[in-house]
Amino acid sequence: MLMKKVAIPAAALLLLGMSVGVHPAVPAHAAAASYSGSVAITDWQFPVATGLGGNTTASVADQEIASPLIDSLLTFDAKGNFFPDMVTEVPSTSNGGIKVVNGNEVLTLHLKPNMMWSDGQPITDNDFLGALILDFAPEVNFTDPLDKIHTITFSGNDMVITYFGLYAPALSYGLPGQPNAGSTAIPIHYFQTKYKGTFPTQLLGSYDYNAVTAYFKSAAYKGSSFQKLINAWLNDAYISPNDVFSGPYKLSEWTPDQRIVEVPNPYYNILPPAAGHPKPAKIQFVEVSTSETALATAAGASATYSSVDEVYDFQLTDLATLYQSKYQVLTPQALFYEHLEFNQAAPGNPALADPRVREALYYGIDKQAYLTALFPGLKNWKDAALTSPLPSASAWSINSQLPQNAYNPAKAQALLKAAGYASILGGPGKQLTLNFTTTNSGARIRSATLLQQLWIAIGINVRLDFVPAYGPNGGGGGLFDSYQQGGILARHNFDIAEFAFQTSVDPDQTVQNFLPGEIGSATIPGGVNYDQIRDPKLVAFFTQGRVTLDNAARQKIYADMQRYVVDNADYIMLYNRPAITLWKGTIGNFKPNATQAGNQWNAFQWWVDPSGHQKVS
Repeated sequence: MLMKKVAIPAAALLLLGMSVGVHPAVPAHAAAASYSGSVAITDWQFPVATGLGGNTTASVADQEIASPLIDSLLTFDAKGNFFPDMVTEVPSTSNGGIKVVNGNEVLTLHLKPNMMWSDGQPITDNDFLGALILDFAPEVNFTDPLDKIHTITFSGNDMVITYFGLYAPALSYGLPGQPNAGSTAIPIHYFQTKYKGTFPTQLLGSYDYNAVTAYFKSAAYKGSSFQKLINAWLNDAYISPNDVFSGPYKLSEWTPDQRIVEVPNPYYNILPPAAGHPKPAKIQFVEVSTSETALATAAGASATYSSVDEVYDFQLTDLATLYQSKYQVLTPQALFYEHLEFNQAAPGNPALADPRVREALYYGIDKQAYLTALFPGLKNWKDAALTSPLPSASAWSINSQLPQNAYNPAKAQALLKAAGYASILGGPGKQLTLNFTTTNSGARIRSATLLQQLWIAIGINVRLDFVPAYGPNGGGGGLFDSYQQGGILARHNFDIAEFAFQTSVDPDQTVQNFLPGEIGSATIPGGVNYDQIRDPKLVAFFTQGRVTLDNAARQKIYADMQRYVVDNADYIMLYNRPAITLWKGTIGNFKPNATQAGNQWNAFQWWVDPSGHQKVS
């Protein structure tokens, strides 16, 4: 689940006449910084939003262009570890930033002083509350998991958050702003001026869950200027050069489907530049091609190589073409993976409720042969192989401890016999036929065909069904359509399904996929437990992990969970989908980041090297 990043302007404070929580403004040290050179990036998808507007998306292209514009309380570094951004340190139990008081978790964030918006206004305490308040508006309704926050108070430069009970993944999902990609403030002053409304004074200064939820249910909200502000914001992509940002860069141009230009924010003073190097004077997104395949081909052209420093957002099927370019091809592991799910209560087919059948399917896959055939451009099949339900890019993953190719057809056939099924097509025993459903993309058609052949060899007949991701013209019936639209996953109309997940660093996000209360139905149309799993032991892993603050103990819980999912074959992980990036050595201190922070996470530390002699850090 990705949640929107929200920002509120500082002019609103003037309209509200508030001075509480305004940190003293001083001349930003960044004003004296030097700038030199330009960086150009491209993607086959053109960004449509910065992530701060209400009318926004969560595409890779959007995230990459937004990173230099937006600073967060915390972000993720290139290794997936928390990195202090607008705070002085990452809270932990060891440094006293995380405590338990009267059975409730209390988090203390030390905010950096004198932070400023790109219009020179101070970033205030209320700006951190603004995004959280917007999330609870009924028109937005991004309250889970933010409903774990009970209160937020401020004391000097400290933000103190008290949760309902214990909430171990608080740093990932329980901070005001955007979970999963760090948390940000919004410039209330600018929001109120731009969207012609005001934030209720009774909701500012501090935060109380009960007060905020009661307000939105009250008559005072309906028809108020605040509701009008929210509706105006929800229709805004926040892509104007006049918009206000907190990051090292701000917008100077946004011409849809042509060019986006970011220039230094003269008031930025949150993170220092790389010592001895000027920051880029310009970061721009340029349009080269709107087709992934065409962009992969265009990357081999001299004109592209001479004018673009970074090209990203490719798939493993593009590798053969990409390796023909002059660019360095980077394939870091990502939080994005292709996998198989098994409907454990499939209509008319009880086979997959038996773990022996699911395990037979697991042992029947020759991962090396499968990946080598599926991706001819892959130099080493192990670079993409994945077994753990948590990708290798996650600090919680034990993928390196698990076999990357558990292929054992004799064991698979023995498991099928033990479950009462034939192990040879046409042989003795009950013949097993399973329906395999996936989208009609080229890679998935090839994947399904390869898996069908492997499973036929152990006696399982597989019928292939290729469907659209979404039904045509909003008509429904696609793999990912909603329950109301007859979505195949949502309605559990499959035996085996192949699709991709993008997850987050903290494994708590995965819990909803296994909760019995998330099994989709007419009364729970948004349920995401597509496989109808009802396993108390699996739920217990996540329940314990959510309330265990000791990091070592929590690591063990999720390590045991991963082994259990693999041994029980609840999912079969097929391969990691790496964050493939083309790079030519002209960006100094370039550190690819496979998390939601994106490759531009440390743009504040970049510099330009026209000689192209830089190495990936």
